[in-house]
Amino acid sequence: MRGKASILKDITSHNCKVSSFSLSGFGYQWLDARSVIVTYVGTQDAVCGGQKLPGKVNASSVWVKRGNKWMSAFHQESPAM
Repeated sequence: MRGKASILKDITSHNCKVSSFSLSGFGYQWLDARSVIVTYVGTQDAVCGGQKLPGKVNASSVWVKRGNKWMSAFHQESPAM
């Protein structure tokens, strides 16, 4: 499972130029008291490694509580149609 430090390292380790970025349309589906699926829409104007990223993506993440920390167990993004 990945924690905040690992995710931030991945985001900042690429040659990216982000002009704008926002998240909206959040939804939650609790699986039990210690795990939840979070869905949302990401809107961005960004270029990474010379490649323009999709302007809008549908994303989902599974978060699991381990001890007192929430950890990302799974994440995916798909370009919005």
